[in-house]
Amino acid sequence: VEGAVLVAQFRRLDEIRERLLANRRTAQAILAEVPRLAFRELPDPDGDLATHLVVVFPDAASARAVAAEIGAITLDTSGWHVYSLMEHLLAGRTITERGCPFDCVCTDDRPAAYRPGMLPATDALLARSMSFSIGVSDPNLAPFGVTIRSDAAATAVTAERFAAAARRHLG
Repeated sequence: VEGAVLVAQFRRLDEIRERLLANRRTAQAILAEVPRLAFRELPDPDGDLATHLVVVFPDAASARAVAAEIGAITLDTSGWHVYSLMEHLLAGRTITERGCPFDCVCTDDRPAAYRPGMLPATDALLARSMSFSIGVSDPNLAPFGVTIRSDAAATAVTAERFAAAARRHLG
């Protein structure tokens, strides 16, 4: 039974990806009309699955205000998606007793040490960034957005809500 379900879903993969891409295009077109908003640069736009549209605000205060208004979060508070919130990374733990980057032969003799604040440019970017979810449900990364079943009209309504909040807080 599991195999049959997998085959059926696999056959729908192109259709699902096209829906995600179309919904991201819809949301991005609406949000692009808001002055001072930007978007994360995609290193491989053709290979992207389009499950997130990362919106970058000019400052952390406006990003936090919009996030609070629409029930979203900024990426600096997104749990294990951020180095500074990964307890295991900060403590130097890996899944096994030995492993990169803390205990491995592929690095030099300097100890690997991670601490909050060690990447100030990354921290600043994450504090002013928010993910508009497209087809995924992850309250620790992107609690605001559309579902896999959302069509263009529903995506437009949701994007307009985001855009209205952004306009209010960006002046």
